[in-house]
Amino acid sequence: MYFCQSNTDIMDIRYITDTDFIKDVIEGDEYSLVYGIVQHSTHNSELRDKYIYNLTVILCLKQETKLLRTVKTKQWIELLNKIIGTLQSFDKSTLVTIPFCNIYGYKVNEIINSFELSRSVLSELLSSNFENIEVIEYINRCYPIQSLKDLFFNLVIEIETGIFEGINVEDSYIIYDEMIRRGLKINVSQSEHYDENLYYKYFINSSKPKINVIEEDIDIENEIIKYKGYDIKRIGVLYYMLRDVLKDNQELLIKVANYVIDKDYILQNRANNAAYKYIHSPSLLVDKGWKIEYICQQLERYGIEIPNELKTEKKVLTKLT
Repeated sequence: MYFCQSNTDIMDIRYITDTDFIKDVIEGDEYSLVYGIVQHSTHNSELRDKYIYNLTVILCLKQETKLLRTVKTKQWIELLNKIIGTLQSFDKSTLVTIPFCNIYGYKVNEIINSFELSRSVLSELLSSNFENIEVIEYINRCYPIQSLKDLFFNLVIEIETGIFEGINVEDSYIIYDEMIRRGLKINVSQSEHYDENLYYKYFINSSKPKINVIEEDIDIENEIIKYKGYDIKRIGVLYYMLRDVLKDNQELLIKVANYVIDKDYILQNRANNAAYKYIHSPSLLVDKGWKIEYICQQLERYGIEIPNELKTEKKVLTKLT
């Protein structure tokens, strides 16, 4: 929990993060439900409701017998009740910031509403004895949910590609320290700044993300200068251009990507290489609208057919944003 003094108001603004209202250690389907709700809370209200609905329904359908489905649903309702109760204990002015889910300064009631929606769906399914369960077909990226470790690694990648203002590309230790605090197993030791808790200082104490503008800059000789987000966009285009050709040689694709973004590729340290991470987790290349838009534009520019998966994502974003 973090308190920030406003320059224009004598009142303190209270910021909370996920660990302030998710107190239990959760795994498996419980993790998918709770953190899936959190992740899907970032959509606009219509899209949010549909994603959370589908997630909840899919997790119920995943249970192999009706009895197991009933037992799990009752457990999930109890879990959501506990989380909602904790969130309701905070003042209505409280803001929620969960950077690895792209949540910055959301009103606490917005997060409560997301959990209440899933709880209502579960209650309806239980009372109807799980009859006539339907999923929304075009909402197809609601499940599975990324692990907590992968979500934090996404933040590491964004730091290393220069997305955040005021944070150097070498400052990924800020995220690794927080992962260690949470007991996530990683092959990194805590930094000398561990006790300073810089994760809270840079990410939890602001209602807005410090994001660099994703634009190209042109110098006086009309040469393109690298801009924030350059690496992410280039890797994305390259991946969709060459993934079929090099499907049996991902290592070469990674090397080509590093050449394009002018980065060294050390095999022994490849786990910390942005191109390696993106190409092995391609969903990260299309998790934001501006990434999809840029990739589609460049594929069209060079006469390369846009994959159906990108067309579908683009349609969903256009329809519901």
